[in-house]
Amino acid sequence: MVLATARLAAAQPSAAPAGSPSVPSVRLRVEGACPDAAAIAAALSAQAAVIDGAIADVVVEVSAGVDGAAVTLASGERVEHRLVPGHDCAALAGAVAALTDAWLLELTAAPPVIAPPPAPPATRPPSAVAPTARPIAAPRWFVGAGRAYVVTTAAERTAATRVDAAWRSPWRGARVRLTFDWGDAAGQPTTTGVSVERQPWTVAGTLGWRSAGRGWLEAAGGGGLVVSRVDAMGVGALRLHPTAVARAGGGVALGLGVSLRAEVEAALYPVADRYWVAGVAAGQSPIASFAAGLGVDIALGAR
Repeated sequence: MVLATARLAAAQPSAAPAGSPSVPSVRLRVEGACPDAAAIAAALSAQAAVIDGAIADVVVEVSAGVDGAAVTLASGERVEHRLVPGHDCAALAGAVAALTDAWLLELTAAPPVIAPPPAPPATRPPSAVAPTARPIAAPRWFVGAGRAYVVTTAAERTAATRVDAAWRSPWRGARVRLTFDWGDAAGQPTTTGVSVERQPWTVAGTLGWRSAGRGWLEAAGGGGLVVSRVDAMGVGALRLHPTAVARAGGGVALGLGVSLRAEVEAALYPVADRYWVAGVAAGQSPIASFAAGLGVDIALGAR
């Protein structure tokens, strides 16, 4: 699928010596290791000459992404951008080479031959284009759910249920993620005999990065808001606190867009409360919390 086409002076035609057959030249620019330049060059047909010079008939730029490779082909003022999905490096190299060979066939196709009168003009045979798999748009939207064990600096031991949604940017695997955590109520140990129970609900947004492949790693950071219900001796109150979060995790794809994930998280609360009941310090809100959990991640539209 062609994502965009623009007029841009990206490559210049090379000059072949007089009397010699013209062999199209290709210059490769590859960013990332899947696929690599050597694999793409090996997969190109014999009609292409891979060079390192600044002037070439076709310039091919490949950037490895999360779910495939972004390919830019340029010849003269013609530029096309294509997205080749997949995680198999050899298959990606073959697909990039097939796209390049198709371009070279279009550049070197013979002009139509017209017979002299009175014979009717000959028709031009259709160009043979190397077969290529129809590109499939990589998933951009993800949803997930999980369960985590949480400890806080207020000596709380509890758990939380998380649901989340994420959007993957086409730029180097960047991900924007929105999470909602429903925390279980937890009591705080006190030395005053006053029981204190706190239940938090957290909404947070993060910006992060996820690696490509069946087994992936992810890291992110951001911030959010925590709404807590605090009950002490039958007196309840709602409190609102800002929070800063940092997350790291990984997962493995199971198929049909479903991945099993594990992640850890640290949260910092720059504003803390101390709870007083009848002039007695009954407890306080945490300064930080730490969580570890398991869940599932689903890529919408994946096959």
